[in-house]
Amino acid sequence: MASAANTASPKSFILPDLVSHCNFKLRVNRHRKQVTVETKKWLFQGDNLVGAKRVAYHGLNAGLLTAMTYPDAACPQLRVCNDFLTFLFHLDNLSDDMDNRGTRSVGEVVLNSLYHPFTYHSPVRIGRMTRNLYKRVILTASPGTQQRFIETMDFFFQSVTQQALDRATGVIPDLKSYIALRRDTSGCKPCWALIEYANNLKIPDEVMEHPTILALGEATNDLVTWSNDIFSYNVEQSKGDTHNMIPVVMNQRNLDLQSAVDFVGEMCKSAIDRFIAERANLPSWGPEIDRQVKTYVQGLADWIVGSLHWSFESTRYFGTSGRRIKQTRIVELLPLRPEARARAISLSSRPSPPPIKIPASVPSSNISTPTDSEPKTPSDVQPSTIPSKPPASDDVVPDPSLPVIETTDIIVSPTKKLPTPALARILTESLPKPAGLGSAVPASGAPIQPRSPEILSPAIGPLGNQRLAKDAFLQPFSFYSLTLWLFFTLIYQPTLTLLRVFSIHDVHTHPFCHYEYM
Repeated sequence: MASAANTASPKSFILPDLVSHCNFKLRVNRHRKQVTVETKKWLFQGDNLVGAKRVAYHGLNAGLLTAMTYPDAACPQLRVCNDFLTFLFHLDNLSDDMDNRGTRSVGEVVLNSLYHPFTYHSPVRIGRMTRNLYKRVILTASPGTQQRFIETMDFFFQSVTQQALDRATGVIPDLKSYIALRRDTSGCKPCWALIEYANNLKIPDEVMEHPTILALGEATNDLVTWSNDIFSYNVEQSKGDTHNMIPVVMNQRNLDLQSAVDFVGEMCKSAIDRFIAERANLPSWGPEIDRQVKTYVQGLADWIVGSLHWSFESTRYFGTSGRRIKQTRIVELLPLRPEARARAISLSSRPSPPPIKIPASVPSSNISTPTDSEPKTPSDVQPSTIPSKPPASDDVVPDPSLPVIETTDIIVSPTKKLPTPALARILTESLPKPAGLGSAVPASGAPIQPRSPEILSPAIGPLGNQRLAKDAFLQPFSFYSLTLWLFFTLIYQPTLTLLRVFSIHDVHTHPFCHYEYM
């Protein structure tokens, strides 16, 4: 039976003090203003964001989040990261207004564009944006980074499809199921892959699959996700959205609002403590790999501290009162919207949505080349002309009282030609890992022996564990190439020459005398 406190209607709640619990240094990338202007041009191309949506984008202040979470990235890499975060928020807004069919349709377009960036063609704008974004990622990203980026995006769309189904049926999952699902709906995992991309890291797959590295990423994901549930609860409860840890805890543990907020706040603090403990126990893989791992782990720490401070600088959760709420930690509850009042809460079991389908092959009519048929964006044509000062709505700076450090960047020179992505093997939670995977990672000291690269066939859809070995893939083509060369050199070309000689009328008919008459 629910308690009296649980049946009362609170007017406000107090946020946990997560900012004080996190003592990581906050840093901001010095290219923030430039990439903010360029991303705005990229997003507004086509002019489909007007009115309230455009105002919401300016208040989102995604450029500041990117600058806080990728403080060491060079300008081209920071631009890609900012485009992706803006793109991710755009997808999140789209999924909030869609049912499971709509999110599955969007997922099919985005995933096809990621798996087949040079052959899949869709007139939908979200597909063009995805292809343009991913083609810039693969310029400098390692095969392992590409694998992790696409794999985690696949998980993202599977989870948001389930989230849309829960929202439509009013289902509140149990805490354990919610945590597992929320780690994918947050969209944090692709952002961890972009840490490798932004810092030009080439960390071996064996190291990235080490339990300590996975635990660090999970702790960061939990902190960013659970704190976001606290910060976004006020807006989501006004819309009747139950995909939030606070309603889950209230329903499962029979707690009132403030007790549930405090409970989730303690979980967030424990996630920060887990991250600190795991970072102290990092093994060693040799000087070079240790340097890259240190950079990657620092990128996770930047996400922890950056996301906490950015949540109060953006208008997404607290409107224009973010800095005041950061000081007082008191949040006044918004009234329920009419559609939220009409939504009935059901505690039935969750049906499983059908999987997102990726075609095994792309029809020839849809094949497009990256130079002729692809949509052109400002980044494809020429660098955008950056004004001396961005618009006032974009010139949002963090709280002056924060110890912000302007950072220098890592210069990475991208290649001029767009390469075809060579993905490593994709491993998923739904498929068993090959025997011995990850067991070769030493506890400390010994360097990693790199494995032979593998190629994921473009004809294989997501979650497919089929693969082609590189040598077996190239050997038949070498044999056929040699055969064609011999045929052309020894048979076709001499025959063609003789036919041309005897077909000319003003040439002497003697077969051994091929001079022209005077």
